[in-house]
Amino acid sequence: MSANFDFNDFLRQTRAVAKMGSMTRVIGMIPGMAKVTPAQIRDAEKNLKIMEAMIEVMTPEEREKPELLAESPGRGKELPRLLEKQSSR
Repeated sequence: MSANFDFNDFLRQTRAVAKMGSMTRVIGMIPGMAKVTPAQIRDAEKNLKIMEAMIEVMTPEEREKPELLAESPGRGKELPRLLEKQSSR
């Protein structure tokens, strides 16, 4: 038996965590995370939104098989461009 974790799973997990509340609230639930600064939390939220947007512009096949991105280096460079196009709409 093998377990596969793809970008669809990652997106589902991040959205499930987001339903728990703000990043500040979620981090507050984790023991030992009291040292995280508000600036670090803002950066984490920003990066998470960027990752979600990049996943959303991927094809269904790329979401299910992340290795396709590694096999096509040009596509990895294309995703940020597509993301920029999508955000300017």
